[in-house]
Amino acid sequence: SSAAGSGALIMPVERYELAQFGFVQVRGGPERHAVRRPALQVVNLPVWFTWEQGSNLTVVVHLDVSRLHFQTVAGRRTQKLTIVAVLRDSSGSFVTGKRSEFDLNLTDATFQQAKNSFTAAMTLKAPRGNYSVRAVPEDALEGKVAAAAGTVQVR
Repeated sequence: SSAAGSGALIMPVERYELAQFGFVQVRGGPERHAVRRPALQVVNLPVWFTWEQGSNLTVVVHLDVSRLHFQTVAGRRTQKLTIVAVLRDSSGSFVTGKRSEFDLNLTDATFQQAKNSFTAAMTLKAPRGNYSVRAVPEDALEGKVAAAAGTVQVR
């Protein structure tokens, strides 16, 4: 089956990808390039993605923390998210990927600031070319996932 009007195939989330890559820190602010929304998004988490295309691909994760489930520990809202992004070539072969983990440990004041706009970014380095990209976040508390897939060009 395909996503409405996009021609993209809906593919199951490949959970094995979550353990396939090493730890990478999430950057604070993405470089600005052409922004493109994914052709497919499967959402079980309050997350959406955009791709920023340039000499590298930046995967930008937008999180609606006001709809995310948190555990309260010592007066702080805590949650751990794991995000995996993968680039594949036209034959479906793995080109590159990254796995980022980050712990949210928010005071009430920080939660109020972050609930309207919280983003994280990962940069994937790859040779020039056209690729398919897939991004999968997972929350540690409930095991909820989301997935987004699309096509991108690294220039």
